Amino acid sequence: MGFGGGDREGGGMSGRWWERVSPHFWRREFVCRCCGECVIDGKLLEGLEALRAKGGIPVCVLSGYRCVRHNREVGGSPKSQHCVGRAADIAIAGVGPGGVFEWAEQVPIFARGGIGLYPWGGFVHVDVGPGPRRWGWMGGRMVGVAAARAACE
Repeated sequence: MGFGGGDREGGGMSGRWWERVSPHFWRREFVCRCCGECVIDGKLLEGLEALRAKGGIPVCVLSGYRCVRHNREVGGSPKSQHCVGRAADIAIAGVGPGGVFEWAEQVPIFARGGIGLYPWGGFVHVDVGPGPRRWGWMGGRMVGVAAARAACE
């Protein structure tokens, strides 16, 4: 498919924030809320498009690229894939986070990367960084995926 390819665009609400970066996603969905910078890895877009095709319904990007400062402010990992444009926190209307997690595991690009389940936050983290990695996050701490899945039921 080939989308984006490590695109870097600054300026937030100026510049090209209104452009599509793939058939179903817009640049504005990925910009850092802190500084407006935008970095998007093409493989991330391919995975998100595959996930959307799997369910046949839109995927909502809650958080895409984060500058180091914003990542620190939200308590992200210092090695976060968000900081290099390889991660997104997502939700799908009508599908709980446990279901989104299961769908993401069936997308080969995400199966080879990281998938985190945040049941109390109502979202799933997907990334195309080195992996495979899986985790759950509840109560401000890392938990096993089984515990996070149980919280989704």
